Amino acid sequence: RRESGDVPGDSHHQPWRVAASGGIQSGQSLPEDTTYVAESAAPTREPTELRRANGRAPLSVRDRYTQLPVGTSDRIEQFTDDITAGENSRYERAAAIQQWLKTNRGYSLDTSIDPSKPIAEQLLFEVDAAYCQQFATTMAVMLRTQALPARYVVGFAPRKPVSYPHLP
Repeated sequence: RRESGDVPGDSHHQPWRVAASGGIQSGQSLPEDTTYVAESAAPTREPTELRRANGRAPLSVRDRYTQLPVGTSDRIEQFTDDITAGENSRYERAAAIQQWLKTNRGYSLDTSIDPSKPIAEQLLFEVDAAYCQQFATTMAVMLRTQALPARYVVGFAPRKPVSYPHLP
């Protein structure tokens, strides 16, 4: 995996690097008409392969993405322990959490969840329905109680709109 390089065709050799977030970052603004090609490989989604991938995440990932929000109730960890009991791999524990949420809670844009209070605790113990961001928050907290690194990301960074003449 390449971690840095030069912008192709640029005589000033503006370097790029992989940012901590995983995105590509240039050291300077790029000219307006700059084009580039990026290749990526999608991770496997094959359950058999994912069950075998049971190693530990790097320490830097574990340190950053297993921290629980301040004031997280111990009962979330105990509840999640019960859901994941008997699951042997990280994948199986994550799948058990996902399945529990899908099976036991409904989807609704009209929820009684109070955003000023811990969302995961409300979804697990007080309400029966939530919307996508509340589910994602809850799953991330549940995964983290199992020492499974998880991160919750929403939205887009503001950028100049790009038009594609060949698209409607």
